[in-house]
Amino acid sequence: MKSTSFALCSLGSLLLATSAWASTGQLVVPTFQVSSVDPNVAPILTELVLESLLTRHGLHALGPSDVQDLLVTEQTRQSMGCETSCMKELAGALGASKLVSGSVGRLGDVFVLTLKLVDVESAQVLSRASRNFAKLEGAKEVVGPLVDELLGAPARASVDAPKLIGARKEAEKQRPVATVTTFCSATVEAYTQALLSGDEPGRLVQARRGLLEDLLLTPFLAEVQQKIRCLEAKKAGLQSGLADRRVAANSPEAHERIVRAEAEWAELEANLPLLLEAYKNGVDKEQRGTGARPVELPFVVRAPKAQAAPEDQAAKVEHEAGAVILSKALAAVERSDKPAFVAQFAEPGPKGRAPARDLYVTTLALSERYRLDPCPWHLLSAEDRAARRVHRQKTGRTKICLRLVAREDGKARLEDVEIIASPSGPKIHDWRPSD
Repeated sequence: MKSTSFALCSLGSLLLATSAWASTGQLVVPTFQVSSVDPNVAPILTELVLESLLTRHGLHALGPSDVQDLLVTEQTRQSMGCETSCMKELAGALGASKLVSGSVGRLGDVFVLTLKLVDVESAQVLSRASRNFAKLEGAKEVVGPLVDELLGAPARASVDAPKLIGARKEAEKQRPVATVTTFCSATVEAYTQALLSGDEPGRLVQARRGLLEDLLLTPFLAEVQQKIRCLEAKKAGLQSGLADRRVAANSPEAHERIVRAEAEWAELEANLPLLLEAYKNGVDKEQRGTGARPVELPFVVRAPKAQAAPEDQAAKVEHEAGAVILSKALAAVERSDKPAFVAQFAEPGPKGRAPARDLYVTTLALSERYRLDPCPWHLLSAEDRAARRVHRQKTGRTKICLRLVAREDGKARLEDVEIIASPSGPKIHDWRPSD
């Protein structure tokens, strides 16, 4: 029987000078896998490893119990039996560079405890270490030296909690943080406006780092939680505003800026629970005299990865040809030329589509409230393009879209328009405008 859950171990900027693998970033520590051993032993052994990382090597760790709230998706809850490949995927998503996996099993009358240090990027095992012991009660004496061997570093002195707490207080003095009121009214507002304006990626990342560092060095947990709630309160309005700007973008460059801003916000949302758990864990360590709240962020603050939609030249040509037909119909509406509008439609249309003459009246009314134009190719995501390609293969008809941007408030939406081949050239087959 196997049980696999995940925990994050913050390395921050702490270095193990005597260890070849030491670097900044995160260390992921799955709960131990067990074989022929009571599954309840796994989390206990994992906690012993985390404690050894802290007390023997000064690595501030978050245990599985500390990060339960982070693992709430169905996929993660059902990650029983997750092996190195899926641990690597999760670790990579969290910005981790290394993970430590462990297992314990019985070999006759002996328990065998094994640890592996794995490089996330290459999925290579960097080191292994194992120990045998006769009784589970003896695991506590085994784990510490086993961790030392795994890291290739001798144990350091126990953590000097007063010194760490003093360093934390000094860090708070060196970097004064915003009050809750200022953070909510100025810091958050400046960050969200930078996102909405499509600011340069490097500046967005810098602003996010500053915002996160402010949270990290806020003196009291209640204030940290208040500040995070202010960020969460901005979510709906920000996402709606970004979506409108993305749909209304008139150039690939403008569209890409907004896509990056949406990805930047997603990165912040991923960072916040990690920071909060590190903060809470630090408070707990201060209360137990085993450590302090972190003074550096427990993860790498990095720009979100660009995910450009793959180019499909044939689909793009079809899309642009359909857009020409739709543009002709919209131009006819602008000059009040009903016959020219009607001429762009295939008759009869599919069941449920209004006659082209009725559609002319509807479109004329819409044009008073919206800016109407065919969707530029750059608006279509990889999923959109794939869906349209499948539709074309199944039906022989090309699906493009109409963009409607409200003249009053800039809110934007899209409607599908279907183009069909005819003896006289491409025509609009199905379009059902709505207000």
